Formats: sequence, C-alpha cells, structure tokens
Amino acid sequence: MEEELIYQGEGSEWIEKVKELLKQIGVRFEAEESVRIHRDDVVIEVVEREGRFTISINMEIPKTVELSELEKHASAYKSFLEIIAKSSAEPFYELDASIGYTFLRALINVDNIEKLLDMLRKIL
Repeated sequence: MEEELIYQGEGSEWIEKVKELLKQIGVRFEAEESVRIHRDDVVIEVVEREGRFTISINMEIPKTVELSELEKHASAYKSFLEIIAKSSAEPFYELDASIGYTFLRALINVDNIEKLLDMLRKIL
C-alpha cells in the first residue's frame, strides 16, 4: 500500500525533482524549504546550501528508558543504521539537544542533484 504523500506549495527546481522521485517510490514526505521523509521512527531531511546537498538522518535519543521500551528503541536505532548502511557513505555525526529533545544525527554531503537522487534511491 502506498503511503500518504504530504507536500505544500511549489519549491525550487531541486525540491521538485526530489518530490517527483519520492512520489514514484511512494514514500511519505513533507516539502517546504527542505524535504523531510519519515521512515519508521527515523526522519531523513534533505537541505540545499550553495548548490550542495546534505542528507540528515535523525533519530530521537530518549531521556529515560524503561525495560518495556527497549525493543522500540532498538528498532529505531536499527532503522537508523540500516539507512546509513544502504548509503555506503561515511557520515559525520552530531548530537542535537537544541529543542529540548536529544537527536542523534548522521549527515551525508553530496555535490549535485544527480548524486542526491541516486543516494535517495539507495537509502529508500
């Protein structure tokens, strides 16, 4: 079953190309100034700066963990790692606690739209 597609307005040329790919794949996403793709408990965000692209793979790190929640958190981490493994890239990592929640973020930089689209095909 194809997942719901969410997008608003018209974007730049690169956003339109990414949206077209995601619609073909049937992935749930949001597109404004960036493109956000939801995979399980992982959010993949694509942004453009000065003609280069960054794919940000994000998962929330829980403040506390109950034994009953271990499977849920392990599953989210597994999804996070699977996306990175599919990329065949060597990301750099950040911890972001700027909004009150802590996120583990893997960042992959790509040089152009063709490489971006190829990378998205691989990881999705």
